[in-house]
Amino acid sequence: MKKADFIGVLYILKGVLPMLSTLSKVFQKGSISSSRISPAIKASKDSLNRLVQENTTVKEFRKETTTGKFACLEFNEDEIKKTEAKMHDLCSQYVTALTDNIDQRFQHSLPVISSFRIFNPLSMSIANSQFVGYGQNDI
Repeated sequence: MKKADFIGVLYILKGVLPMLSTLSKVFQKGSISSSRISPAIKASKDSLNRLVQENTTVKEFRKETTTGKFACLEFNEDEIKKTEAKMHDLCSQYVTALTDNIDQRFQHSLPVISSFRIFNPLSMSIANSQFVGYGQNDI
């Protein structure tokens, strides 16, 4: 528990798991709108990639180990820097693996599921000239 690497991994999980939970909850609702699946997947992947790009977990780790609740563990600066480098690499690899897994899981089914969005009456255009060709691109 007092190892900086262990605490770093916990911060990575703290950043990633809520994003995956949000995506999971889209599929756990009683009724799933096919028009919301693709945007939910894209939003989750974007959030995960932003987590790596903005280095959020490493910044939180730095803050908490220097002035926050883990400052009492008194990690030295070298140990914190080494852990930050490991965290960035691990978070990047983890997010890449997760996004690849999400892509692979929905690779074949997402186009089919997304095509059902034409049955969503809220996405229909009200203008009569556009209504004639509505949904033909998806079919």
